[in-house]
Amino acid sequence: LNPSNYNGMQITFSGYTNAAALLDFPVLVRLSTNIPGFSYAQFASPGDGADLRFTGTNGTELPFQIEQWNPAGESLIWVQVPSLASTNDYITAYWGNAADSAMPPCNTNGAVWATLSGSNDFLLVYHLSQSGFPFADSTLQYPANSGVAPVSTAGMIGRGCAFNGTSQFLNAGLVNIGKAFTLSAWLNITPAAMSEQTIWCNKQGGWNTAGFDFYVNSYQTNDGKVYFDTADGVGGSVSPRTAAHAVTFGQWHLLTGT
Repeated sequence: LNPSNYNGMQITFSGYTNAAALLDFPVLVRLSTNIPGFSYAQFASPGDGADLRFTGTNGTELPFQIEQWNPAGESLIWVQVPSLASTNDYITAYWGNAADSAMPPCNTNGAVWATLSGSNDFLLVYHLSQSGFPFADSTLQYPANSGVAPVSTAGMIGRGCAFNGTSQFLNAGLVNIGKAFTLSAWLNITPAAMSEQTIWCNKQGGWNTAGFDFYVNSYQTNDGKVYFDTADGVGGSVSPRTAAHAVTFGQWHLLTGT
């Protein structure tokens, strides 16, 4: 990639101040005309952003996935950053080269969600931008092909889904997650929600049923506690659990269980 053939813009990460370095980490890039110097009119393929490219600090091209492309507003792109360790780290976005206007394979082949060594640290990633089945898995491993479809709505990041809390769910089939794993989701729970509001699970209920269950609210209450149940089919654990009202209903939260 020759920078002289493109328009370019450096993207910094001033908000990352943790001590641990994040390796092969997918970051969300938001592009819009509110950014000085950025214009969709400069693109060779303004309709889909196919000439968009990203590089790391050493000039190596980085894999990316366009979740939402909107020339009339904000576009959302996930970019895999090799290392994010300090506020001095940056990547560079390039666009506008008519000779390089074919969409790269990384936009659809799941490369953003695999490490540079090729291992799949992400087993399943739903953006929930679809309006019905199948709901795509960005890792290309476990699309949700069955269940009871929720309603498409505005999400925390682009489009999302509104689940009614009782009958609607997505089923990805059997997913072998092993014994050490992390579950994460953006969610906004209606204040009227009662009883367990399940986020992720691989069992159909019962505290000692084999599997895990990650949910908000105690049984038949709306106490806002967050639970992470695990069981082996004989015994089980309903901890850790948070204090009551750890989740404020009617607001967006990123919940993560490990």
